[in-house]
Amino acid sequence: MQVKDLMQPTTEVVHVDQSLLEAETRLRRFRLPALAVVDGDEIVGLLTARTVEDETTARDDNLAEAVVRDHMSTEFAFCHGDETAEVALEVMQEGGYSKLLVTDHEGRLCGTITLEKLAGRVRPQGDQRAAAPERHRVETPGRARGGKLHRPENYSVKPIIKP
Repeated sequence: MQVKDLMQPTTEVVHVDQSLLEAETRLRRFRLPALAVVDGDEIVGLLTARTVEDETTARDDNLAEAVVRDHMSTEFAFCHGDETAEVALEVMQEGGYSKLLVTDHEGRLCGTITLEKLAGRVRPQGDQRAAAPERHRVETPGRARGGKLHRPENYSVKPIIKP
């Protein structure tokens, strides 16, 4: 079974300078487990629904004032849609990830896949375990803090993961 058969297709992203409120709205509207965080056309992080939920619970002030860049993870992993579900599971297990971004071979975002979606459907197989996690792991420096809160109306680029 391939990742594209199990993934949740999406090209929805959130910009590093958008508010957590905007991210939360997008996560809920599209029922996503996570959003890729972009700066220009580059994916620079991952913001999970769980992170936003935890921040909502912890905050007394308004989510509209909290910025995505301060809450995103700059360490995340991905897999390609045409890879086997076993490879995705291995990447998750070895890296301790519960979610992966799914990209095409040019690094363009296609969707997300969760550990929950893979659970019970696939089992890691010996030959496919070799070095998959490191090849699929991304660590970005994030981006420097901007001066003004950037709030694009609609962010509809095809972001990519750059090596």
